[in-house]
Amino acid sequence: MRVPVFKGWLFAAAIVMIAQVALVRGASEEPVSESARLEALLNEVQHNLADVETLRADFVQERHLSIMRDVLKSEGTLLFARPGRVRLEIRRPFRSVLVTSGESIARYELADGTWQKLNPGDAGAAVVVMEQIANWILGRFRETGGAFVISADFNGPTRIILTPADERLAKRIEAISLVLNDARDAIKSIKVAEPGGDYALMTFHNEMRNEELADALFDTALDAPVELDAPDAQREDSPSGQSL
Repeated sequence: MRVPVFKGWLFAAAIVMIAQVALVRGASEEPVSESARLEALLNEVQHNLADVETLRADFVQERHLSIMRDVLKSEGTLLFARPGRVRLEIRRPFRSVLVTSGESIARYELADGTWQKLNPGDAGAAVVVMEQIANWILGRFRETGGAFVISADFNGPTRIILTPADERLAKRIEAISLVLNDARDAIKSIKVAEPGGDYALMTFHNEMRNEELADALFDTALDAPVELDAPDAQREDSPSGQSL
């Protein structure tokens, strides 16, 4: 029996994302120089990612659980298109697709060679999670709904760290850490750490920006998702995106 790694990670992230807390702290408690350095970093990253129109990246997701010796691993592809359409697809060891477009959402699973459209479950939470992923892709780390305190680690690869701003959230999620590349214009990995040492790690590779992605790839009304390599996934009627 396969373990729903993808769904479990999204559920954990959704718990954090849907919390709308108005608590603002951290900046006033830090030295001014550290606050200024963080502010400069956030401005730099948002500037570097401002002209991302579309993005396609493969990823490897690892789930590290203290109760299991083996690391649970899955592989997939992330798609993004403005203004906020996101598609997360697991391709191995099973096939699963989660798509959001605005407030609409669709979830699919491949069973016995046939795509099945499933109940999206807590659709509102999933939409919020996907909105946050879109914000991260565009470098909009400040748009967290007040759910996180933002900090950064400049030792080694630059990391932007999102720590729950409320004790109730901290009981479920210790921190979300996003590692930037050297140019600070892309996210290399996302780590969701839980109290007790368990964590999920998503590492990205083969990133392509501003290539043409068909609207059908984000169509939540379809009974089955359009395959990434299908002819319908190619757009010939749209202007080419600028390569970064």
